[in-house]
Formats: sequence, C-alpha cells, structure tokens
Amino acid sequence: MNLSLLEGEERQFLARLSDLHRISEEKQIARFTAFCNERQGMIVREYARQTGANHLVYGGYPQAERRVAGFFPLWQTPEEDAFPIQAVTLYLPRGANLTHRDYLGSLMSLGLTRESVGDMIPCGGHCVLFLLGSVAPVVLEDLRKVGGVGVKTEPGAMDFEPPVPEFQELRGTVPSLRLDCLVRLVTGAARERSAGLIRAELVTLNHQPATSISRSWGQGDIVTIRGYGKFKVSEIGPPTKKGRLPVVCLKYR
Repeated sequence: MNLSLLEGEERQFLARLSDLHRISEEKQIARFTAFCNERQGMIVREYARQTGANHLVYGGYPQAERRVAGFFPLWQTPEEDAFPIQAVTLYLPRGANLTHRDYLGSLMSLGLTRESVGDMIPCGGHCVLFLLGSVAPVVLEDLRKVGGVGVKTEPGAMDFEPPVPEFQELRGTVPSLRLDCLVRLVTGAARERSAGLIRAELVTLNHQPATSISRSWGQGDIVTIRGYGKFKVSEIGPPTKKGRLPVVCLKYR
C-alpha cells in the first residue's frame, strides 16, 4: 500500500495516526484511535511497518474484526488491558429475533458514532457489545430498547463464542491474474459486465477502490463487489495444460 496516494478521509486518518504516534513518543504515554474498519486497519499496519511504531491493535477479544490501534512509548510493552475498550451485555426477552442493524440503529439513536462501536456478537438470549470506554456508560444507563424490544444491560462480556465466518467455496479457472478475470469468476457475469462493474467503481480490492480492469491480484486478497458480496482468494494452483490458472475463492456468507 502506498500511503502517499491516500486521499480525503483516509489521508486525514493517516494524519491522525501520525499525531497519536508523535504524542506517544514525545509525552511517553499510550495513545489510541477509535475502532477501525478493515481498510483503516490496513493503513495502520502499513504505517507501523514504515515507521517502526511501537503499537498494538485490539478489539476486546483476539478474533475481533473492528479494532482499536494503540501507540505506545518505546519502553512500554503494548498490553491489551491498556486499551480503552469496555464490553456490555444486552439481555433479550425469550424469542426475540434482532439483527445487527437493529443493534446498530439503537446505538446510533443514543448519539454514538460508528467509530465508538466495535464488534457486536449475538448469542441467542443476549448480545455482547464492545465499545469505547467513553460511551459504555451511556449504553448502560440509557439503552432500554432494541428494535422495539426491551433489553437489560450489564457491564462485561457474558458467555460468548467468537463468531466463526461461514464461506461458500467457488472453484474455476482464469486466463490471467487480471482483476476483470477474478470478477468474472466469482460473479458469473459476462466479460463486458465484469469490466463494467470495475469501471463503475463497484469493486474494491483489499478494501481499496479498484478501477483498473488490468490490476493484478493474488492469493489471500479480498475482493468486494457491490451487489454480489465479499470474496477471498483462497488458493491459486499451477497452470493447466491450456495455460489457465485454477483458483479457489471463498464467498463470505
């Protein structure tokens, strides 16, 4: 990732990382971001790689998708306990069937920002939320309903299992590692339709907008196509006798 090419909000986010890193080293104290999405997480990793920053990312539990980035003085060992994250458990009435959107909408109605909310893990009769410590008291005191259903709140993460991603396996062959070939493989769309999706800016590669049909990709990359879903390139095999490349992709469910 070329950080010098970042624009708009991503450039502002990079500047924020630089400020937190500088303050941490100058004042010899730990400094933290809000919760980062996957794309921002990539920027954090690349910034830390280039600068050698003493850092750690953590989201309240090891498998968290949304995470906070912490910058620490060089003398300090980064520890998870230092992060300003608090878990809150919501208890639901029996038979309640709430969605991720229900939870997020109720939190936003309290005046919270998306950046102050980490992972939300439904667990049958309850849901565990990971929040910035600064907003957790608001949720504990003021959240009484989610999706029209009454809830009880308690501090802490009660009896939850980290979610295990589910995938649908897709197999096929491609003539080359051009992006339009990958889009065609996972969507089943015609060649021109696949190229059109890319040119219309409906495709991201590794959470970064991709507008070139000839852009290359590789094993481990993640492509998201609006209207079709999110896919991970799991495996690229050796060329066949006809010169095509066998590819295994995993579609997130």
